[in-house]
Amino acid sequence: MSRMRGQQGSALVLIIGVVAALAVLASSLVLLTVNVAGNTSRDRGRAKAFNVTEALIDHALSRVGQKWPGPSSADMTFTGSEMTDFVGRFDSSEFATPVVSITYFDNQNMNGDYDMNGDPVINFLDAAVPGSAKDANNDGLICIEAQAQVGKQKARIQVVARKRMLETGVPHGIAVATDGDIYSNNQKTPIGATPPNGYMGDFTGLTIKAGGTIDPTSYDPPFFPPPDSVQPGVQGATDSVITPAIRQSIIDAAKMAGTWYSDIASEQAAGAKPIPDANTNPTAFEGLVVIETLSSVPLNGNVDLNGTGVGVNKMPGILVVIGPHTMYPDEPSKADVSGGIDIGGTANYFGLVYTDGPITGVGTMNIIGMAVAKGSVDFKGNRRIDYNDNVIANLKQVVQVGAQIVPDTWRQIQAR
Repeated sequence: MSRMRGQQGSALVLIIGVVAALAVLASSLVLLTVNVAGNTSRDRGRAKAFNVTEALIDHALSRVGQKWPGPSSADMTFTGSEMTDFVGRFDSSEFATPVVSITYFDNQNMNGDYDMNGDPVINFLDAAVPGSAKDANNDGLICIEAQAQVGKQKARIQVVARKRMLETGVPHGIAVATDGDIYSNNQKTPIGATPPNGYMGDFTGLTIKAGGTIDPTSYDPPFFPPPDSVQPGVQGATDSVITPAIRQSIIDAAKMAGTWYSDIASEQAAGAKPIPDANTNPTAFEGLVVIETLSSVPLNGNVDLNGTGVGVNKMPGILVVIGPHTMYPDEPSKADVSGGIDIGGTANYFGLVYTDGPITGVGTMNIIGMAVAKGSVDFKGNRRIDYNDNVIANLKQVVQVGAQIVPDTWRQIQAR
């Protein structure tokens, strides 16, 4: 009996040891579970903050892609209403209420060295103009810094953005293209070129295309050497210069940039602005401008419009005057075209003019660049269309279709 009692005591000690070991394991498992849950929650919070920050960068790229904040524009700001709309895209039960910010500022140089104050932290304090929320140095680059906080976790990203431009594919060397006729009653030949030793560029042999006839008094022979430079009877002359696809891209870009104008009530209700007066508000006709109308649009005034894009000059412009049929080519009910462009005044328009109607008028206004018209081109007065290759080459800097991140500039940096 005494031996059995001793064995029972040993068994009790063994049971107590096993229970103690299980308790330690259970405690360790609980602690591990708590730690894992905490780490998982923290990692999920970090992932959410990062995802919201990336969405902020995309939002900012969309904004500067729609309308680039150039030197003369108002400063970019992430407004309260914009912030509310952005935060409203996220499920509050999953993301709580994210705290978000976007800061825009000018870049410093083209060498990729953005830590200009040597702190060494890359942020808006490194801006060439600290706090400047636009492309103040007009180099087509702007820095974007975004930060988001979800719960207790933060993320912060900085990128350098640049414009994404439309390659128009406009052929070089064509002064005028029309699906109609080219007339002239000038004593001076109205189609020529700017001086070949000036800023015209390399094209001294030019071309005129017309679906109909070309008045031999309408062009300056030295600039249009035979036999192929004067081309009457060309089917689809205008579409060979501005393709329908490129034309539609130009229209879409103007709508996105807010430079779409119309005197048609339904179009104004859809977002078009009233047509400006080139004589009293010439700057409204600079850059990319699309006007939808059934009437003709006067291109007049005594102030030069746009620039050649050479040196410190601003870029040339693109003026498009069209009717509903060209604006909505796939809608059978939209059958009307515009009344075209009526040129007057005494100044210069640097760029490309396009219309689905005629180009007419009396005056001494010069178009320095290229003219394209579905209707006929009728020259009167002393006006000229002077081809300029530098202007045509710089059309690729006129139509912005978005913004993109400059390679190797994406950085995740320490959150503030």
